[in-house]
Amino acid sequence: FNYIAHWKWKPNGSAYLATPEEMGGNLIKITSSATGEDIEIKHKSCEEAHRTLGVMNIPRGENKAEIQRLKKTTVEFTRPIGASHISRNDTKIAHDSIYRPSLGYSLASTTFKRPQLEKVQGAPIATLLSRMGYNRNMPRAIVFGPKSMGGLGMLELFVEQGRSKGMKLMEHIR
Repeated sequence: FNYIAHWKWKPNGSAYLATPEEMGGNLIKITSSATGEDIEIKHKSCEEAHRTLGVMNIPRGENKAEIQRLKKTTVEFTRPIGASHISRNDTKIAHDSIYRPSLGYSLASTTFKRPQLEKVQGAPIATLLSRMGYNRNMPRAIVFGPKSMGGLGMLELFVEQGRSKGMKLMEHIR
């Protein structure tokens, strides 16, 4: 498949990405060296999400599909933990070694507002706190605060998003 970002303008001057139908369907064809047949490469709409290396991105820039994927990931991670009898320490290890990496890796290539990410991590953090022996309603400043200052040092997705974007920028600059 392929995406083609072809901009069109409305009479009022606002721009939008043209649909595959407006561009005439599949525009890219390749010829098979074995058979000589033309093969059309599917042209996807810029509004259709596609999972690439685990991230649900679309060229238009909306990340609704990725938010849904993150929510599903948090539910799949925390449901078994909430129902299990693992120790407090094992819960913390699961947070650090599974939860953080599974949610954090896509944040460098997406842009979410704080309320969106708070919604994604609200219930999972409450479950993890409970399983670690803390009050699930503990102030989030303590939950996400650094250990050196008396916090728990848990992952706040919005902060992780900014950190990962900064790291990617530094990788490209160097």
